[in-house]
Amino acid sequence: MSRHQNFQYSNLNGFMANNIQQPLPVNQPSYRQNFTQCRGQTQEKKASEQPVKQMSQPQSNLTETKPSPLIKIAERSQITSPNNFGKKKNHLQLQKVVTRMEKNNDDSAFNGINNKISNPQNLIQKIQYNRYYIDDIITAFQDETQNFSKLFRDNFANSFNFIPTIKQVQFQQVEDKEIQEKKIKLEPYPQNLKFKKTVIFDLDETLVHCNEEETMSSQIVLPITFPTGEKVNAGINIRPFAEKMIKLLSDVCEVMIFTASHECYANEVINYLDPEKRVKRRIFRDSCVTDENSHYYIKNLEVIDRDQKDIVIVDNASYSFVHHLDNGIPIISFYDDKLDTQLIKLYRFLMNKVLPQDDVRPFLKEYFKLDQIDQFQTIIEAVEKMYCIE
Repeated sequence: MSRHQNFQYSNLNGFMANNIQQPLPVNQPSYRQNFTQCRGQTQEKKASEQPVKQMSQPQSNLTETKPSPLIKIAERSQITSPNNFGKKKNHLQLQKVVTRMEKNNDDSAFNGINNKISNPQNLIQKIQYNRYYIDDIITAFQDETQNFSKLFRDNFANSFNFIPTIKQVQFQQVEDKEIQEKKIKLEPYPQNLKFKKTVIFDLDETLVHCNEEETMSSQIVLPITFPTGEKVNAGINIRPFAEKMIKLLSDVCEVMIFTASHECYANEVINYLDPEKRVKRRIFRDSCVTDENSHYYIKNLEVIDRDQKDIVIVDNASYSFVHHLDNGIPIISFYDDKLDTQLIKLYRFLMNKVLPQDDVRPFLKEYFKLDQIDQFQTIIEAVEKMYCIE
């Protein structure tokens, strides 16, 4: 039987294989809360079209919605914010985000950036090398008709709004002793590795997408067993090139997956992605740091027994590595686009630009400039200044 079986057949097969306890779809009401607790913060839902400035409530407690675009563009956008899967929102923090969003409805500024980007003289030095992420960001603000434009605008808007917000959140202090206790002990890099580097991938919306509803088209269906013994069937879409990416990179560097999800869910997905066990370590929610109310789970790279200069983390939510911005590579969210090429572009970027660095941090800091994002009042100004649109 092919691993890439259709949703209906998988459900039937699951029933036949386990006639004692039939796995239920993730949208079964009695199991939604359990499944919610197993999913990571990095889960993001597609935004439906709603007027700008309108704060929306999540359509279910199964996944956590993230911030969406904040500038006035032709398409109407839904602005959402983290709700940590049904946990109480910090309304003071969200109000600060709303205030920042409301400062960005400057049509003249948006037209200005279009004019600057449209000028070939301003682009000739920038696009000739087809820079990963940066050139697509510029194009996304230049031409909203491109099929990828909204995803890139959303991604940058998320970073613009939530990196400054989360920087102000008081996280629980992690004692050095606790860090040492949690530290993942690793053997030295194998001598045969071309690059003595560690590339860490987020899971949800970076390598895969888990559908909330049974009726959604899914590439595969995986049975998830909760610690209570209860089971659900989870429909998963795998980002194109994800499995190949793991294989290729593991031949030249160390590969890990760090997710804010719980082990019971993430392990099943990773088992499918990496049947050859090429991923060196799987890191879960208990290695994240959180605020006292557990609104946010931030990935703590200090628990990895590697020099920080050799660590790269790839995540569709840049705020999840807010404490290690110089180690981070943003990527747009994946849902179900079978023509998605972001991992191919990322692979080239890693191989040609990032992994050869002796210290990845100065390069990534200068390239993405995420540490500067809180210096600007509007998203338009941030794009102009950070990516040198003159």
